[in-house]
Amino acid sequence: QSHTIFSRYITPDIHRGLHHLTSLSHPTSAILFSNLPIDTHVPPTPTDGSVSLHKQTFIAEATLAALGALAKHHLIGYSSETQYSNPWIHE
Repeated sequence: QSHTIFSRYITPDIHRGLHHLTSLSHPTSAILFSNLPIDTHVPPTPTDGSVSLHKQTFIAEATLAALGALAKHHLIGYSSETQYSNPWIHE
């Protein structure tokens, strides 16, 4: 699972920040991350609203999923949107 792999590479400060996103006693509205892993090639956004057929890797999506899991949030995908969107991360 991506969050298990990803958690080995983030600092205790990031873990605390992710915990504060969902903590009722210390609510945080946003965290700005930089230098996160991304795909080496990101194709242009399709103009017809469909999923890009040229995107071959999903590193950015795995990073988002890992951060969400570490923050104790769950991914939600809608089956009616999978025709024109990634089934895990809706663009």
